[in-house]
Amino acid sequence: MKRGGSSVVDLEEGWRFVAAGIAKIRRAVEDDGEVSSLPIMELYSTVFFMCTQKPPHDYSRQLYQRYKEDVDSYNKSTVLPSLRDIQGEILLRHLVERWRKHEWILKLAGTVFRYPNRYYIPMNSLPTIEQVGSTSFRELVFNELKNSVTKTVIGMVDFEQALFCKSYSTKAQTWILEYSHPDYMLKHYYRTILDNLSLPGYLDPAVISFHCWVVAPPGSDRCARPRQLLNQL
Repeated sequence: MKRGGSSVVDLEEGWRFVAAGIAKIRRAVEDDGEVSSLPIMELYSTVFFMCTQKPPHDYSRQLYQRYKEDVDSYNKSTVLPSLRDIQGEILLRHLVERWRKHEWILKLAGTVFRYPNRYYIPMNSLPTIEQVGSTSFRELVFNELKNSVTKTVIGMVDFEQALFCKSYSTKAQTWILEYSHPDYMLKHYYRTILDNLSLPGYLDPAVISFHCWVVAPPGSDRCARPRQLLNQL
């Protein structure tokens, strides 16, 4: 946004512009649209001006708090309702896909709020903009769905239980409760598949295809994400 003749960006006017820009970023990512045309640098400049104005017009604290409230509202009103009525393996797949998109949104938001991320936030020992968004997703989305996800993963394990050690279902449940994000949960899920193989050559293509289906949408390289996770183990 352009600065007025007073060269001071008003809090309400500036926040309306920033909030509308963040909403555009979310819509573009959710729709798998083009993000290069988004006004990222204009949003960054607005935040920069609002954080570097002389007191009492330095709005670093207010912007930080409003972003936190905005991302919480987005997760409660948009993300969680989109997943709440889904069950089983489809829920797990959609949850992971939502988290991937949320990570991309947070990366772009981090660019918009780069200045407070570098100065105001560390000076006040606060979580970064990305950490605020990550925590919001964990507490308001993932934790709400944790019980359903637990049942789904245990159900996936049960039909193969003869091939794993008997304690696997208990371990799976413990990990889901312990680890917050879907990617981390899946990483340990695949690690356990490797650690608890009881038959030589167990990881045959049919089994890999089943687990790949859970974390990748139709039409994509269904084993791409599991390969990435396994390569990190």
